[in-house]
This record gives sequence, structure tokens and C-alpha cells, in this order.
Amino acid sequence: MTRTIAWILIAMATTFAACGADDSNEGKACSSANDCGGNLTCQPIQGRNQDYCCPTPANESKQSTCQAVQ
Repeated sequence: MTRTIAWILIAMATTFAACGADDSNEGKACSSANDCGGNLTCQPIQGRNQDYCCPTPANESKQSTCQAVQ
């Protein structure tokens, strides 16, 4: 019984972690926060004509589209 509960808790923790960590849209163009997921927000980037899914602050991203254009 204890093993079953432990497996259920592990499965739940894995599921919740996966839901919160979906940053697969990082650096992609967006029109709303719903387009991004994970810890990303749809935001304007200085020097670019579109909004992009980037972390806050955007300059912490490794994606070039999240970097300001000088």
C-alpha cells in the first residue's frame, strides 16, 4: 500500500513539474500570453517588429529573438 501511494505521488510530482516547465515556445513569435506557456510571457523586444515568447527579463534567454537589437 505504501509503495502504491509513493508511486502516485511521484507520478503527480512529475506531471506538475512538466506542466510548469514547458518553455518549448521560447523565442517564437506570439500575439498573446496563451501562445507561450511555461515561465514565458509574450513581450515586445526592443528593435524587433513582433512580440516574442521570452522569460522575464528577456535578456536572460539564449534565444536571439529575445535579445534587444541595438
